[in-house]
Amino acid sequence: MNDQVSEFDFMPVLGGEHKGEISIKVVLVEGKYKALKYYIEKKLFKKSTKIDTKTMDSMFFLHTYHYAIMAHDDRRLRKVLGIKKRFVWINQI
Repeated sequence: MNDQVSEFDFMPVLGGEHKGEISIKVVLVEGKYKALKYYIEKKLFKKSTKIDTKTMDSMFFLHTYHYAIMAHDDRRLRKVLGIKKRFVWINQI
């Protein structure tokens, strides 16, 4: 799922004020959440399915965490996303 959604996130915006920028840099969290929910409910499975809020929140967290791990490991990705400082992992509960 993450790989399929990533294809859309890193495509350039075709028009508007953010033309030419990759979509993940300009989309708001609410927009990303709704787009991920739409993709999971309508496109991921052969049959359209409804997902409850708790499950969707968990999937959104995992997807976001996947991007954080990718950015932590890949300097080029951090540059593309405009992250100037390296992530610091905090091992506190």
